[in-house]
Amino acid sequence: MDESMSTFISVILTAHNPTKHLLEALDSIHAQDLHYNLFEVLVIRDFEDEAFVRKISEYGFRDVLVDEDSFKGKVEVGLWESNGKVLTFMEDDDLWKTNRLSTIFSIFRDDNELVFYHNSHVPIDQKGNVLGRSMFYNIPTPHLVKPGPNYREEVNKVSKYNPDFNTSSMAVRKDHLISAENDFKQVVN
Repeated sequence: MDESMSTFISVILTAHNPTKHLLEALDSIHAQDLHYNLFEVLVIRDFEDEAFVRKISEYGFRDVLVDEDSFKGKVEVGLWESNGKVLTFMEDDDLWKTNRLSTIFSIFRDDNELVFYHNSHVPIDQKGNVLGRSMFYNIPTPHLVKPGPNYREEVNKVSKYNPDFNTSSMAVRKDHLISAENDFKQVVN
């Protein structure tokens, strides 16, 4: 396989207890329009559920059963188990548009300096109806962070948005997350 078709993105799905929307979250990842060779999916879970494990296997995702109930602990396991250059996260009660991974791939492939991306999001209720705005924060446009003279200011903007509320909207370059963990500490706390 040539470099253009190697794992570029690692999706880390953190699952805590079999929630009502967990299978839909898996379906949402499986429905992505990015070529399957360009991304991997690691499902980091702390519970047993036969139907869920069957679906993980059916989709060819990596199943990682852990004795860890914290979100931070699951993300750290995913970080060290992942093979991608870019990490993105999925919480077990979120859904993605089908072009989310292809958008992340294009943005990070085309800009080697980009270290963090936070896309806008659309909050929905239990029935899929669009809500007027998020209860916690609104990010009307994508947010990009690169090293440079405005780096600290950009990181502070991300922190202001409370990024740990919806990690399913984030992507970060893996090597940067490892070397600058304190800058994005809120991502995994």
